[in-house]
Amino acid sequence: MRKKFVLSLFGVFAALAVLYGIWWLLPRERNADVVTDAYRATNEWLEKSHSLAEDPGKNGFINPTFLPYWGRKGIEHKEDSEAGEIVVAWQNYSTPSADSTVDHKALLEQKDEGYTKALDGMKKVAPDLREAMDKSLFAPPKFELRADAVIPNLIAARACAQAMVGLAESEVAQGEVEQAAEDLVSVVSFGAGLIGHCGFMVDMVGVGIEDIGVNGFNGLIDINSNLPADTWKSLSQKMLNCEPPKEMILRAMQSEMLFCHNSIEYFKENPDWISEEIKYSPFAALPGFFSREERIYNNVMSDLILQYQGKGTLDLPKELLEPSNTDWFTGRTGSLTGLMVQDFGRSKGRLEVSRKRLIATSTAAGIAAYRAQEGKLPETLAQLPEAGIPLTDDKEWLSTMEYEARGDSATLKVRIQDSPAEFAPLMRGDWEHPWLETTNEHLTYSFGPVKK
Repeated sequence: MRKKFVLSLFGVFAALAVLYGIWWLLPRERNADVVTDAYRATNEWLEKSHSLAEDPGKNGFINPTFLPYWGRKGIEHKEDSEAGEIVVAWQNYSTPSADSTVDHKALLEQKDEGYTKALDGMKKVAPDLREAMDKSLFAPPKFELRADAVIPNLIAARACAQAMVGLAESEVAQGEVEQAAEDLVSVVSFGAGLIGHCGFMVDMVGVGIEDIGVNGFNGLIDINSNLPADTWKSLSQKMLNCEPPKEMILRAMQSEMLFCHNSIEYFKENPDWISEEIKYSPFAALPGFFSREERIYNNVMSDLILQYQGKGTLDLPKELLEPSNTDWFTGRTGSLTGLMVQDFGRSKGRLEVSRKRLIATSTAAGIAAYRAQEGKLPETLAQLPEAGIPLTDDKEWLSTMEYEARGDSATLKVRIQDSPAEFAPLMRGDWEHPWLETTNEHLTYSFGPVKK
């Protein structure tokens, strides 16, 4: 009897051992070269970013006036920074952050005490903010791409962008249209500086800040304003230079893979950092759990990269969206994968809409530059580069534009997404802009007489 019990017990343990062995071996690693290339490419751009991040001439993040405000919590950030208090006070008078459209002209005429005080404060720090926004990057020095890394205060960075739009509103109300246009394009530049240095989440915040600047420019700067040709040309070129890189989504996926790898290595030494979703998994205590989870994650991510490189699509696998028990056991999905794999396809769509809006705005400014330089509107967009005016050379983006000139007037209609539109319009009705008609699918600029 005792012998039978021992044999039965041994059989149970043997069966469990076999199940564990199968569980640990599945799935097999695949696309190892894609994983290796992801780590290599990400380390290369991180090294380049680190080499620039220490240079105050290139890195807006380390601007001494604003570093205590948008700096990393527990490192550079200070709760009572002067710049932060000024920006927060001025946000009440900035339409993007206020509850409704701010009537700057009325507040200026009334000499509103609160408005005047907040505006004086904003004017005080504006030169430093412009300088920081116009740098080529915005990234903390010696940034480590892993779960415990502290990123910049992105809420503060976004608040600064909104505050600068508010300052541009005030400048337009005072007739300082040229300065307002330059400030709004500085916001676009600020967003571009966040892209490609601290991981995918920060990248998308950068794209969002670019949108804030583009929205402000389209809503506040009349495309028929009488600005100098060199100013229009500079504005157009600067916006074109801020176009998010075409490899942004690929680079984001690659950086996410290195982030995952570095974080797992960190978790092994610092288990307190492990999220509850993973920590309380029934398999988390098993030997080899994290190695298996990383293998599953790398398989899914490398498949996505190959899908993107081959077909340009980013469709998530069904076993990730609706996993079965078999999928969990065989390693088609995992706790880490479910937690960390993002909907890159949707991010790609949002990015393309933002990119088209930015290029559309740059092109409209280029048409205004041509008119200011040549004294007439161009007959075709092809005349812009012939006259030394910036214009995208991307045939795909050019195919989304319809330009029609009719003597002293013209329209530029740009398709930003196909119908039915997947994304809500990013241009709200915050300002009156008779020079621009917006729908979910199109931006249409109307060129008429130049306003003296």
